[in-house]
Amino acid sequence: MRKFCYTIGWAAIVGGVVCLLTIVLIPIGICLLVFGAGIVILTAIETWKYVRRPPSSADNFVPTDEKYIDDETGKIMHVYYNPSTGERDYRSEN
Repeated sequence: MRKFCYTIGWAAIVGGVVCLLTIVLIPIGICLLVFGAGIVILTAIETWKYVRRPPSSADNFVPTDEKYIDDETGKIMHVYYNPSTGERDYRSEN
């Protein structure tokens, strides 16, 4: 999904530059530039904000019954829970 968003964002930026170069389509070019820059910036922020971090104290985690398939890797992920902190950890099935 991130690749798709980056592709759409950069395509809008390039389209905006092309529109600005034609001089006749300046309002459309500005709209495309703002739209494309917004998509690229928001996707970069989302990528940075939701990075998986290693658990702080791996010894206190207990397995739960929750499982899901990770969209990016296609692996089955198991959910672990730390009762003392409420933190959740997601580990792949090996």
